Amino acid sequence: MKKIKLLSLALLILAAAVGSVTAKDNEGKSKSFKIAKGGTLIVEVQRGNIMVQTSDKDEIQLDAVGISSEGQENIEATVSGNKLTVRYNQSEFDSDEVSFNFIVPTKLNFDLKTNSGDIKFKNNIDGNIFADTYGGNILTKNVAGNLKAETKGGDIVLGDISGGCNVNTYGGDISIGALTGNDTKISTSGGDIKIKKSTTGVSAKTYGGDIIVGDLGGDSELVTSGGDVIAANVIGNIRMETYGGDLKLDGAKGSVRAKTSGGNIEMKNIEGSVDIKTMSGSISIELNPARNSTSRISTNAGSIELTVPSSAKTTIDARIYVLGWWKEAKDTYKINSEFEVTTEDFDAEDKSIKSNYVLNGGGSAIHLKTTNDDITIRKSK
Repeated sequence: MKKIKLLSLALLILAAAVGSVTAKDNEGKSKSFKIAKGGTLIVEVQRGNIMVQTSDKDEIQLDAVGISSEGQENIEATVSGNKLTVRYNQSEFDSDEVSFNFIVPTKLNFDLKTNSGDIKFKNNIDGNIFADTYGGNILTKNVAGNLKAETKGGDIVLGDISGGCNVNTYGGDISIGALTGNDTKISTSGGDIKIKKSTTGVSAKTYGGDIIVGDLGGDSELVTSGGDVIAANVIGNIRMETYGGDLKLDGAKGSVRAKTSGGNIEMKNIEGSVDIKTMSGSISIELNPARNSTSRISTNAGSIELTVPSSAKTTIDARIYVLGWWKEAKDTYKINSEFEVTTEDFDAEDKSIKSNYVLNGGGSAIHLKTTNDDITIRKSK
């Protein structure tokens, strides 16, 4: 019994000693590498955060935090020309919080990969960035270059990007500042997308959230399977689509295609043509139709409110289809207009109420269609 107690005490002392050494060895050890502005940093680590901040020095400083003394010896750092490559495989003695902290020149290109951790840039970057993580967030300040970022399980938060921007996450939100480059593709499988503005077109898709975009300076498509789509001040053509939310657009010069399976559509200050449809919701739109264009506005279950300038040269065809008792329904649903009607008809055969308006001799065409609800046509104020 005495021997057992002595053995247990010895094991406890040994464990405490090992723990003390490990904690000390896990402290960061700084290494510096001569890399000039315009060079490249490549990082491939099995686990850990990658943190980047900038300085005016022509060197890269690395502090590996949370890595055991055994692990420190296994960090591979290779300089080839003006490129630094850092690789590391996890050690069993590493702490739970591993971080690779870099201080780099302000102008540098990056290729960063971690299987489990965040990637974060604390300062603005002049260069291209490729960032890939399987289990963390990606965060940057402003980037003067191209950016490609992908995470399998986190959010992506970016500042202003002046180059191409290709961003994808499988389980988080995406937030971006101003975009001024070409070739912008944004996608997430389970979150919201927010973009402050873009001087060019944007392709944004999400399978489970909202899309909110400010100014758009080119042809764009905004598609979500489960949320609202909101955009403003579009110069170019735009496609907006959702399977379970509302569509809102304030300002567009071009062609607008919009579809929702279960929500309302609200559009203001539209100059061009539209093709918009909702399966179950109301539509409100202010439209100044482009010359000789054709616009179609329809809903299967909701009201339509159209506002056009009194000076517009257009022909408006409005139709209400009636399901149920025709005699009662034709007195229930109305086409109301501030313009003088050209022709109107109550068609008992196909159960429809029809009105036609030719404004200023006609020119463009606007088709309105709903079922079992009202249509209202107003003059712009």
